[in-house]
Amino acid sequence: MRKIVLPAALVAATLAAPAMADNFSYNMIELGITGSTVDDQSGDLDTEGGGLSLDASVELTPNLFGFLDLSTTTHEFKYYDEEFDIGRGAIGLGVNFPLSRGLDLVTGASLQRLRMESDLDSFSGYGYGLHLGLRGGSGRMEWKVGMDYTDLDFDDDEGGFDARDTMFNAGFRYRFTRMFALGLDVAGNGDDETSATVAFRWNFADRN
Repeated sequence: MRKIVLPAALVAATLAAPAMADNFSYNMIELGITGSTVDDQSGDLDTEGGGLSLDASVELTPNLFGFLDLSTTTHEFKYYDEEFDIGRGAIGLGVNFPLSRGLDLVTGASLQRLRMESDLDSFSGYGYGLHLGLRGGSGRMEWKVGMDYTDLDFDDDEGGFDARDTMFNAGFRYRFTRMFALGLDVAGNGDDETSATVAFRWNFADRN
């Protein structure tokens, strides 16, 4: 039930929001190259990984957009000759509230899937994600800060387990033209996981 209520609440909030001028286009596709590390503070299961990401969004109304996020990464253990792959997918709805000229409050809710595969085992988790952030900028420069919460349920031979995490992120984009931009995102959970992504963005219906 909660996976249905969250997107519905976003739609209701959009309909209730006052009409304001748009700051940014949410019609965009981003391709990213990602590097990540996990520091196992209680053991020796540290990992380093890298992969690719594809993020896309499209405006449904001036303040409501749909989005799709996909990524795949390969991780290697630093102290063992083993590796594993992680694939992530998310589909959801987002709301952008213009706060002032050049500043948006952005929220979102999504259905999430994560699959992990190794030579020894594989399992999948399903759940939901929540996003809250700010998007700002002027001229050729744009920035963003935010946080992402995920809650996933995994099934395995021992009955399954839950995984919850909050990632804090920040990034910027430099717009070479009205349609193309390049930038960097960094993220971390303040504990054991950090990542950095070099992203190339195409705005396919930019109004700015």
